[in-house]
Formats: sequence, structure tokens, C-alpha cells
Amino acid sequence: MKKSRLSIPAAVLILTAFILSCAAAWHAALSAMQTRNAETAVALAAAAYDEIKDALDRPIDIAETMAADETFPNDVRAGDTQRIIGRLRGIQKSFGYANSFYVDSATGNYYTHQGLDHVINPGMPEAAWFYDFKESGEDLLLNIAVNREENYIVTIFANKALRDADGNFLGVCGVSLDLNGVHSRLGRYEREHGVTVSLSGAHGAGNLNAEASAPAVRTGNVRSLTGVNFAFREHQDGSFTVWREIEKTGWKLVLTGTPKTTGLMRLLVRNELAALGLLVLAILAVMFFPGGRKTQ
Repeated sequence: MKKSRLSIPAAVLILTAFILSCAAAWHAALSAMQTRNAETAVALAAAAYDEIKDALDRPIDIAETMAADETFPNDVRAGDTQRIIGRLRGIQKSFGYANSFYVDSATGNYYTHQGLDHVINPGMPEAAWFYDFKESGEDLLLNIAVNREENYIVTIFANKALRDADGNFLGVCGVSLDLNGVHSRLGRYEREHGVTVSLSGAHGAGNLNAEASAPAVRTGNVRSLTGVNFAFREHQDGSFTVWREIEKTGWKLVLTGTPKTTGLMRLLVRNELAALGLLVLAILAVMFFPGGRKTQ
């Protein structure tokens, strides 16, 4: 009577085949989940981008409309402060913004819809944004600053360079946007989707976020997604970052979070390890405790 045994080469072959099949399944599942994570993150970022851009477009459009008025430079050249203030008052009343303003380059006079508010000069730290903007040669600046008209509440300002027909810089005009509306938009994504949406400012404007500062956008290992305008990056800890520059502003919308599929991947690993362990036990049982089948 002979007892059949599983040979070592056959056991190794079975184990190798199982490990390879597990690796293939793992790679396929990982690739599918990474694609899903990227698509989900970009979809959330796209929705947030549209909301934030809509909130920022209106004050930017108004600031650009103010600067495009051909009679505005004439009033500035003539020093007609009453017409300047009247113009600002009309903007504030028509659109309901917290503040409409004009800062004159020649005199440093800071006018609002209520009249001459204060006078700035290059030695004032709080006026550095104006002189930096002037020297930059750019036409539009979106920044975060202290609004003197609203009891020093932090406010977003849409600033547009006012130039004469020859392109000479006369000053800056624009309107301010209350921060609360933008904050509520950013915070809703954290509450509903568990992600953090931030605005990373340019020109030293700082960062605006519902709860904390926007994370630095690190370069390298950036995944290009066909057909979208967002950059996506996965980090070693399983989290991801998605970002896109907001048109006209020089700011970036940054979305960070951890995929909900991370838990599924851990479960897949545990299941495959458990299956591998059972297979090893089964092979050992066949090799060292063969069945009692008889042969002639």
C-alpha cells in the first residue's frame, strides 16, 4: 500500500502561481482605485472651482468695468474728487459690496464711497500691496487685506489698475468681497465630502481656507489627467492633492484629502494574505499528512 504525496516542486509551482495571480489582481485593483480616486477628486475640485470662480468673477468684473470707463481717468487727471467719490458711491449702491474704492498714485489718497478715507505712502507696511502692484506692471490683483470700512474684518479685495489712454498708471480701483460667503463655500466641502478646499494666494496675499492655511503644492510625481485642467498628485501616505490656477487671479484652488477607497485596499490585502495562509496550510497538509487512498 502506497500513500500519495505532493512533491515539493509541485507545491512551489502552486504557491508561485497563486502569488502571481494575487499580484496581478492587486495591481489591477490598485490601478482601478487610483483612477477612481483621481476622477472623484478632480470632480470635487471642479465643482469647488466653479463655485469659487463664480464668487470671485463678479467683483473682478466690476473692478474691470470701473477701470474701463473712459471718463474715470479724466476725473482723476482733473482732480475732481467729488466725481470720483460719486462714482464709487454709485458702484457700492448698485452692487451692494462692502466697499468700493480708488487709490490715487500721485497723491496717495485712498477714496471710498464715503469719501477720503486715508492717505497712504511707501513707508506704510499696510500699503505695500499697492506699491508692489504698481511696480509689477500687472493690471489685476486679488488679495486679502484688512478692510477699514468694516471694523477691520478680513476681506478679499479685487484691485484693477487704472491707466490713461497712453497706458500710464494712475491708481487702483475696485471693490471688496466679504469673506464669509467664500468661507461657507469652502467649509461645505469639508463637511460633506471630508476634503479640504483652499485658495492659495499670489503676490504675498497669503492663504484662505475654511479652517486652516492652504497646503504647499509640491512638485514631482504629478499625474496628468486627460481632458481636465487640474493637476493631481498622490502622496505616500495615501492622501492626494488636486490644484488648478484660477483664471485672472493668479491664485490656485487646492483640494486635499484621503480617498475613501484606502480602507478597501487594506481589506483586499488582508483577504489575500488570509487566502495565501490557507493555501500554504493546505499544501503542507497534503505533503506531510497525505490521505489514505490505496493503490495496487
